[in-house]
Amino acid sequence: MKPLVKFVGVFIAVAIVIGLIAWATFRVTETPQEKLMRQRQDAAYEKLYGKNGTAAIAAAQNPGSNPQPAHAETEMDRLMKTIHFERTIKDNLRDPDSYERVDSMLGKDGSVCVQFRSKNGFGGMNVAYALLKQPANTYSLSESSDPARFRKDWLKHCK
Repeated sequence: MKPLVKFVGVFIAVAIVIGLIAWATFRVTETPQEKLMRQRQDAAYEKLYGKNGTAAIAAAQNPGSNPQPAHAETEMDRLMKTIHFERTIKDNLRDPDSYERVDSMLGKDGSVCVQFRSKNGFGGMNVAYALLKQPANTYSLSESSDPARFRKDWLKHCK
């Protein structure tokens, strides 16, 4: 019985080492073209909305100001806002590589609504929702401390 236990232990150790080597070798990394495209998108977004949307947030805190960009929002602006928001969601996950977008849409008032999957702390996949409310540029997740409030906001902005 001991040789069998020893064999199984060695087999598991070898499998783990091979798995780690494969993971390190075949990890998906950002190509130079993708990096350049991301930098251009970020620069265009910051030009419109300020760094991390701070211009819109500051405008929302000062009721006398206008939180909207100086020009009418184009389809490209909305697309870039969606891409930037999805990147923000992904960057704030426990395992960013597990992010899978299920659906994203623009709400009635320009809000961005995203349904996505990601790994939870136990390695299982969860479906979650994220909402970027306009014009304040504040966002919330379905896993927030107040799910009833999130559901109400989701129905108001996304349905």
